[in-house]
Amino acid sequence: MNNHIPLVPKHPDGKLRVLAIGRLSKPKSTEEETQKTIESSLEVVRRHLDAIYDGPVLLTQLAEQESGLIADRATIQEAEELIAGGEVDLLIAEDLSRIYRSPRLQYAFVEDCVDSDVRVICVADRLDTEEDDWESSMCIASFRHSMPAVDARRRQVRKSHYSFHNGGQVQKVKAPYRKLTTKEAKSGKFGPVGLRIARREEWTPIVKKMREILMTPIDGVYSYVPVLEWLRENNIPTGAYVKSDEWTQRLVKSLLTDPILIGLRRFRVLLFRRVRGSKKYRRRLNPKGPETELYPELAHLTDEEFESMQAIIEQIASNHRDKAGAEHSLYRRPRKDALFPKQHATCSICGGMRKCPNSC
Repeated sequence: MNNHIPLVPKHPDGKLRVLAIGRLSKPKSTEEETQKTIESSLEVVRRHLDAIYDGPVLLTQLAEQESGLIADRATIQEAEELIAGGEVDLLIAEDLSRIYRSPRLQYAFVEDCVDSDVRVICVADRLDTEEDDWESSMCIASFRHSMPAVDARRRQVRKSHYSFHNGGQVQKVKAPYRKLTTKEAKSGKFGPVGLRIARREEWTPIVKKMREILMTPIDGVYSYVPVLEWLRENNIPTGAYVKSDEWTQRLVKSLLTDPILIGLRRFRVLLFRRVRGSKKYRRRLNPKGPETELYPELAHLTDEEFESMQAIIEQIASNHRDKAGAEHSLYRRPRKDALFPKQHATCSICGGMRKCPNSC
């Protein structure tokens, strides 16, 4: 960068208050490598600062490993506090993406800095808010750093699609199955070459017994409870990916409704969309339906056995269907009008209301 506009300290002590920001999106293979990568981006900033300013400097460095799409990162919150307190003359980063990856967040942050009389320099982007045409540099930098996220998402979708239809994309597996290593999948001993999941033969009679119990009504009522009790009484393992290590009705339903029991693998059943500016995701059913691959080697049940079981499961669901939306009695009712708001809870000391005259 050709920094012909000199840096001027704003404080009477003559020290230039500099805030350097660094960031890394994804961690490296080791914590040491992660920290080394973050430090290297800060080193670029320090070297550039030494080249353009030879006066006394009070340098604050903020860096972390976090996604640049998140608005309320710890480093940004601390940076905003320093800026609001008048403790920053210059904010400098290797490039604009070290601050944020989202264009919306980039513009808001840089323009807030300008409004607070804080100069912003992004070395690799040739962005300096003291330049008359800094908005043009900002536009180019923002466009440049938003494109890698789009390309990465496209590559990820392409790779996942290819992997699934070639037997891969196996993540968490249910108890009647096990995940194969790459070497096992290539051997072809456990199914088609490349398939990364295999059926546990010992689970076939267990699955059939679960179906049998489910389809036997008690007093004319079908329920998951007898299946759940049988699993617990016989200490049937829940599988490696169940944290509580205990069977629940939800787990039983999830297993018995999964088409993998007839060898049908599914992919992209749900679509996830990130909530802009946070770590949260919204999920919805894939409107086009999931992608599927049939592997008879994975089946524990026949198609007829599975379909008849689904009819019973649908009957159970229809008998216990929760009301939602406008059908629910509390639809659009404020929480303050709930049946049992917190302020009306019973006091555990005197038995009266929580906000009772005794101030318990």
